[in-house]
Amino acid sequence: MSTVLVQRIDDVQATGMIPGLHHVRAKGTHNSSAENARLVPMPSGDPKTLALGLYVDEGPLGVITPVEAELELTGFLRVCVRGKDNEICVDVPQ
Repeated sequence: MSTVLVQRIDDVQATGMIPGLHHVRAKGTHNSSAENARLVPMPSGDPKTLALGLYVDEGPLGVITPVEAELELTGFLRVCVRGKDNEICVDVPQ
């Protein structure tokens, strides 16, 4: 198995939990078998934007696989989640 960015990001949601603590959920679709989806920090040009990559462990089967990962965060105004083919950015509720 190899670790790769998910093929496509389908949805990103950022919700408030308690003051200062937020929850991010990202959903994507991969064009082969995939498991162990996770959000991994990536470089961002803006200190108030958290850039994340949605990574999966890719398997050998050529099937379309939906994936989902979640993360808790603090201190950011915007979250961008990247896949191989696209990126979705959302504002973090304040």
